[in-house]
Amino acid sequence: MKLLKIATLSATLLSAGCAGDMAWQRADGRPLDRSSFAWAAAECRGRAREYEEAAADAMQRCMQRRGYVWAAAPAGYY
Repeated sequence: MKLLKIATLSATLLSAGCAGDMAWQRADGRPLDRSSFAWAAAECRGRAREYEEAAADAMQRCMQRRGYVWAAAPAGYY
């Protein structure tokens, strides 16, 4: 069951990432600090695994508490 949760979360995040117009961004608009972002993402990913169907929502809530939002990427972001 845990593998199913991980697969669901990964598929949700990866499929959204493939769209090319959404990305994790800082809520205050400043540039991402890769090490801080990686730490927050890893912690939130671990917490989101506890939820079955709402893993993506749990991930977004957790990241938002740490100052990151999943939002439309500005032009030239990639």
